[in-house]
Amino acid sequence: MYYAYCLRNGGQSWNGGYTFLARAPAAQPGPGNWKKFYNGAFDQPGVGGLSSPVGELAVGYWLTTDKTVSIKWVRGGLGIALSEDRIHFTDALAEPLMLTEPGNWSRHNGYELTAYHDLIDAKTGLNLLGDHWLMAYMYIKPKERFDKRYLVFRPVDVWPSRKADEPASGVMLAHGYDAAHHDPLSTIAPLPGNWSTYRLVEQSGCLMTAPDATRKTVALEECVSKSPGHPDHILTEKGVCETQDFERVRAAGFAFATQEPDTQPLYRCFSEAEKSHFASNREDCQQMGRREALLGFMLKD
Repeated sequence: MYYAYCLRNGGQSWNGGYTFLARAPAAQPGPGNWKKFYNGAFDQPGVGGLSSPVGELAVGYWLTTDKTVSIKWVRGGLGIALSEDRIHFTDALAEPLMLTEPGNWSRHNGYELTAYHDLIDAKTGLNLLGDHWLMAYMYIKPKERFDKRYLVFRPVDVWPSRKADEPASGVMLAHGYDAAHHDPLSTIAPLPGNWSTYRLVEQSGCLMTAPDATRKTVALEECVSKSPGHPDHILTEKGVCETQDFERVRAAGFAFATQEPDTQPLYRCFSEAEKSHFASNREDCQQMGRREALLGFMLKD
């Protein structure tokens, strides 16, 4: 059988849209052979028939587990759900796979916006997935509008947990440097330009997307200076931005408060030459600035 997940005309749940499911025999997938899923059965015509919502976003078939995998909205960002029958999905993670802010389509709240998510295999480009995926989606940066939209391909690597208390999900923190604007930047977000604007200085490791249940963690946020002129991007503890002359941009994730196995330190650094902050794993801040504080301990990539 071929299965197709479609978005009902109308768009998102808030304006009457929903995802529905149809299928057709693999040997005869032509017009007239598709049937929509409705009230527990595939018995409605593919064109004009009734349909029941299945509630998932991007869908692929994960060959490793012999299950259908889907992206779904969860608290704090995007999560993963799995299904054995392609209809009923259950959460595969207790935390987000990717953190993202609740940006709106009107662009009034100023947060970043991600939409039109999809999952493809990193090697084949198909939705038959191995263990190395790409999450593809539209991205609009904070405070920008639809005249500046970006297509993002974000790597997602999956492997079995090495031990029971290992964090289930982490998001990469990258340190980039824009020489033309003298701007160092440490972020979990995409950097438009395919590194033509920002040079990759370091992949610092992974921040957890949720606090650990048994060990003390530190919540980190990305902020930017409010003062006019050259922007100063800073990665710092949650709640600090509001007490300083900075504006919160996004949640960055969580670091352990103390050293744990398979973790490395993360320092907040400041460049006097650039008048900007950045983050580094090294106490000498890669000799690009001076160390201000130890933020915590992050997962090694």
